[in-house]
Amino acid sequence: MPHHYRVTHTTDLGHHTGGPFSLIISLVFDTNGGTFVKSRLSILLLLGFLISPAWGADAPPSEASIHELMDVTHAQKLVDGIIDQTNGLMLKSVQQANGGAPLDPQEKKIAARAVGKLTDVMRQQMSWEKMQPMMIDLYKKTFSQNEINDMLAFYRTPSGQAVIQKMPALMNQTMAISQAKIQAMLPQIRDISAEMGQELQAYHQAHPKPASP
Repeated sequence: MPHHYRVTHTTDLGHHTGGPFSLIISLVFDTNGGTFVKSRLSILLLLGFLISPAWGADAPPSEASIHELMDVTHAQKLVDGIIDQTNGLMLKSVQQANGGAPLDPQEKKIAARAVGKLTDVMRQQMSWEKMQPMMIDLYKKTFSQNEINDMLAFYRTPSGQAVIQKMPALMNQTMAISQAKIQAMLPQIRDISAEMGQELQAYHQAHPKPASP
């Protein structure tokens, strides 16, 4: 069966008072040739905001200090907000896969039902209760106690709180600029994607896989 390849691009950015996050471009390989979209959203969480050099040589941070830093930087709001933002982005990606044309009422119902199911899965797998232990472990591996202390001291100041509050808007503006750049590149992206698909299809035709016994 011929393989079909499609590029799905998502460059929108949500806004959270707790901190920034971005969605990066992902390549989606649709091998079923179906008419309904199959998309993946690659989520890059920008946690810690101003990241200090990793793997500090000082003593590892205490769990209590990490909890305190998460409270000061509103990390839970960031994680909880991802799901709501992703919900809207998934609906938007369905319309993009439809050539940008508006969905009819029945298509909207089908898409909303599917996105609702995906959102439920995300709420189960990305709840704060499940994400927090992993984040604590990452902070322990990444920062020293001195670095955690310095970040706490900064984020407790008015300037530190201003960074937390204003960084999402700054990231939104940055992503808007990036999105405009990516839109200009779309013809080249489509051409390269189509060329790759043709080359892979030709390869598969010239080198068919042996039939399963």
